[in-house]
Order: sequence, then C-alpha cells, then structure tokens
Amino acid sequence: TLSSTEAEIEASVCIVKRMLNIKLLLQELNININNKIILYQDNLSSITLLTNGEGYTGKSRFMRVRYHFIYELIQSNELQIIYCPTEHMRADILSKPYVGINFVNLRNTLLTPI
Repeated sequence: TLSSTEAEIEASVCIVKRMLNIKLLLQELNININNKIILYQDNLSSITLLTNGEGYTGKSRFMRVRYHFIYELIQSNELQIIYCPTEHMRADILSKPYVGINFVNLRNTLLTPI
C-alpha cells in the first residue's frame, strides 16, 4: 500500500471477512449470533473514509470495492467501527517498538482477560 490509511482499510477488510466467516460457521452450528461485528480502529482517516459515505477517492478500483464492502456492512448495521487510541491497541505490542511504561501497560493488557 502507499499510505497508512490504505493499509488500515486493507487490514480492516481482511479481518471483517474472517469475522463474517466465523459468524456464518457459528450459525451453521446453530449458535445464534445476533450481535453486530465491532472493529476497533486507531486510524481516524480510515474510519472517516469507511463510515462517512463519501467513498474512497483513490484511483484504484480494488480499493473502491473494499471501501464499499465495509461501508455496506456499516449501513446494514452488521458492523460498527469504534475508535481506539493507539496506546490501547493490544496487538500493537507485537508490531511496534514500545518501551518503558507504554510497554508495561500493553503487556499487562495482554495478560488480563477481556
């Protein structure tokens, strides 16, 4: 990708597709899941692009398709995107060089149940 926003949209699409597959699997197993999927995101630009209805303004078709996939799920109330500050994103400890108190705080969140 050429920007962090584009990368976040790509990652959002990937995880939402997997979450939808898990939801379908649970339904086939007669485990009723009526809750919407909640996606925590720390990139405000990608949240704005995905939720405001204006669409992806880039020139590449595949990004427009990905944008509309997410946007339609939001509009049908199957998906909600919630802003979560970077310092609270648990997975970031695996991909960013945290040190000191930030590292300790994220490590502690990994060790405690959700």
